Amino acid sequence: MDYIKMNLPALNRFATDYMNGKLKKGDFFQYDWRMESDVAKRAEWLDSKSFPREEAASYIESYMERFGISERSKMNIDALRKDALVVIGGQQAGLLTGPLYSIHKVISIIKLAKEQSAKLKKTVIPVFWIAGEDHDYNEVNHVYVDTESTMQKLTYPGPPTGKRMVSDIKLEKETAMEWAEAVFAELGETDRTYMLMDWVEDVISRSETFTDFFAFLINDLFHDTGLLLVDSGDPRFRRLAAPYYHQIAFEGSGISSEVLKQQASLRESGYKPIIEIDDACCNLFYYEPSTQNRILLERKPGTDEFVGKGANIAFTEAELDRLLSKTPENFSTNVVTRPLLQEKIFPVLGFIGGPGEIAYWSEIMPVFQMLGEQMPPIWPRLSFTLLEGAIDRLLKELNLSLENVLVNGCSGEKEAYLEELRKNVPNTYAAIIKTLESDHLKWQEETAPLDAGLEPLFEKNRQILVNQLLFMQKKVEEHLARKNADTIGKYNRVENSLHPQGGLQERIWNPFYFLNHYGSSWIEALLQEDLAFDGSHYVIYL
Repeated sequence: MDYIKMNLPALNRFATDYMNGKLKKGDFFQYDWRMESDVAKRAEWLDSKSFPREEAASYIESYMERFGISERSKMNIDALRKDALVVIGGQQAGLLTGPLYSIHKVISIIKLAKEQSAKLKKTVIPVFWIAGEDHDYNEVNHVYVDTESTMQKLTYPGPPTGKRMVSDIKLEKETAMEWAEAVFAELGETDRTYMLMDWVEDVISRSETFTDFFAFLINDLFHDTGLLLVDSGDPRFRRLAAPYYHQIAFEGSGISSEVLKQQASLRESGYKPIIEIDDACCNLFYYEPSTQNRILLERKPGTDEFVGKGANIAFTEAELDRLLSKTPENFSTNVVTRPLLQEKIFPVLGFIGGPGEIAYWSEIMPVFQMLGEQMPPIWPRLSFTLLEGAIDRLLKELNLSLENVLVNGCSGEKEAYLEELRKNVPNTYAAIIKTLESDHLKWQEETAPLDAGLEPLFEKNRQILVNQLLFMQKKVEEHLARKNADTIGKYNRVENSLHPQGGLQERIWNPFYFLNHYGSSWIEALLQEDLAFDGSHYVIYL
């Protein structure tokens, strides 16, 4: 596999500084992911702790059974029961796996687990956390496809879901089949298309929910790697988390205070916090059974009550304690407490995070310490751009810098090309308009003594004539654009492939385009390639 490395700015300045080693350990993070000695200390600390290994392993085994557990995954489940450590990361359950970065994150988790296992001479297993408890339906219900050098958003035509967990959103099989067929129709027919369609249709037929659909695809793509899957929206998983929900609920205000203090430190260092939080927040959601809506719990000042933010529910401390014990599946963590729950259940050697996750994890380090934990080392996930041969040839033909296109796109170069074309258009229309307006005004002045009431008509007539000239000039420019549409289309193709919607390819495009045109060999090659976790961006030549 051919590739080149680049040092590109991350999605936010904090993540860029983190990956470039500009942040001092101890301010916002407990371990330095670059230092092998820190990773060894983390492993040693984990060995001194106890975890619900049997319960976690049994849950994963029961959860993954319907997706098909490979022999290697079975070995990893058994290793988790003993003394194995884990590398973990997660993502929402997007349709057809969601954007490319979901695949890139899985690859990162698998590769880092393998790398650290060799370095520590200890079993380290890859775990992917499906964020099934998330309720942001609009984040997962669509894919983008490229249609004649323009982007089209194909949205699953389901009804509004309110704040229902993605794990509880039913996948209507007939609707999903039709939606998938519409996606494949836009991907273009290749010798792999019907095989992929058969696979997707088979997965849809076996899936009950959005997370099922996602988990089947991920498990199939990475079946023999030993990857383990968990779904945080699964009621069985939330029952496993029951003991920790108590701690989160009754120490919630203290957790919020620690986050707010850390955010103040971030601001003093010149960074903008991401997490929206206040002192009253309990950092725990209640899942209302009748409406299936997630409701964020808050402390009611001056009372022992917990109330729902924006919802008409309230519990006393005793009532909440009883509910947490009796029906823990009706609760889930928020952005602050999900990492803490992960830490309580799994022996996390390291966490794989994207730029946004790196930024918000920096805001919660004191919370780990408050609850007697340590924030794990955080490795930035591997970041890739898949460069097709046709796009590479266009870069050369248009004399475009690959790095500049990845960072800035090529709309500036396209506009410069169009401006150069405009220079070749006779610019006499401006002089004609100037002369017309001057002569027309003179004519108006000469006729003014005849009838002052003619003035508005002169003004209207003059504007009509000018508009006609402008209209004609626009038609000339449109003709020029049509004549050069091929070149303009080439700029658009490059922009859409490498810098869609003003960002990296991996944040927009779905992997099924590349599976359809290139098969899965690029995934297998990325898993085998020796790639450094150093914050670089990798451009992969297909």
